[in-house]
Amino acid sequence: RFWILGLAPMKLSTIILEKFSLWAIISLLITMPLIILSNTMLNVSGLIMVVSCIVVFLMCFSLVGLSVGLGAIFPNFKDDNPAAIVSGFGGTLAFVLSLLYVCVVISLIAVPFHLHFVLKIISRAVFIKQLLLSGFIIVIISLLSSGIPMALAIKRLKRMEF
Repeated sequence: RFWILGLAPMKLSTIILEKFSLWAIISLLITMPLIILSNTMLNVSGLIMVVSCIVVFLMCFSLVGLSVGLGAIFPNFKDDNPAAIVSGFGGTLAFVLSLLYVCVVISLIAVPFHLHFVLKIISRAVFIKQLLLSGFIIVIISLLSSGIPMALAIKRLKRMEF
């Protein structure tokens, strides 16, 4: 059934980018209100609200890019059952990389907050520097984790024959 997409009057790279855009928007529409609502219910400071919204925004694009990109790189055309498709190599790899990404991002953002607010062992100036460094690393990791799978997926789809 995938060959039908190959006959469409648009490029497969356009289709994959539209799928990425659609799911990124849908995930943002779901997660951003939830993160704002949860932060409001927890009565967090403005800094934590802004940082968590930025991190969740980046995570939406990265996780969608990982899933869509790896889904196009490792397609499973043999199984009709969606549960079997997810448990294949591409689905398992997407799960592991997504989990690793989330753990790294949460750790990077949690360490400066924990050192400053809980342990109180670093000053506000050092906290701001650590927060900016963590933010820079998170942006780089997010761009790489969404960009590399999507670029490889587009490259693979261009070589695919029907």
